[in-house]
Parts: sequence; structure tokens; C-alpha cells
Amino acid sequence: MANNFRVDVIGGDMKRLNLKILGDFDGTSAFRLLNVIEKKGGSARKITIDTDGLRSVNPFGSDIFRANIAEMSKGAIDIDYKGRFKEALAEE
Repeated sequence: MANNFRVDVIGGDMKRLNLKILGDFDGTSAFRLLNVIEKKGGSARKITIDTDGLRSVNPFGSDIFRANIAEMSKGAIDIDYKGRFKEALAEE
């Protein structure tokens, strides 16, 4: 479990949610990020996730995130990944 993982909500409004993720991304981190998206996303149609604050991404964590975010969003949410780890989290 990555104890140093953190999700910061950076601005946004009712239709947009901006997140910055920091630390090491593993399976537990994936569920924490999904939980924040579910609770804070509300009626947001666009979510931006900035990955520049990550130190590492565990493949198991990215697999968990991608599988669950696809199910959660069902194409109704546009997710924009930014930063050096964007490919690790973006849906394939």
C-alpha cells in the first residue's frame, strides 16, 4: 500500500473536476482515486487528472484503475490525462 499517495482537487465546477495525483500509484491508490472521482465528480462531464506528481505507477494499480473507470464512466465522462504518467492510466 502506497502510504504517500494523495489526490488533490484543484478547482473545477459542476461540469468539470480537476485532480492532481501525487506519490506512488498502486492498487490501493487506484481505489482511492476512483472513490474521489465518484464522490467529488457529481455531475461532472469532464475530468482532468494530472499525473506529474506521481513518483511511480505499479502495473497492477493501473490495471485496476482502467478496468473500474471504464465501468464507472460508461463513456458519459470525458477524462483527460496529463503529465508524464498519462499513458499508464489512460484507457487503452
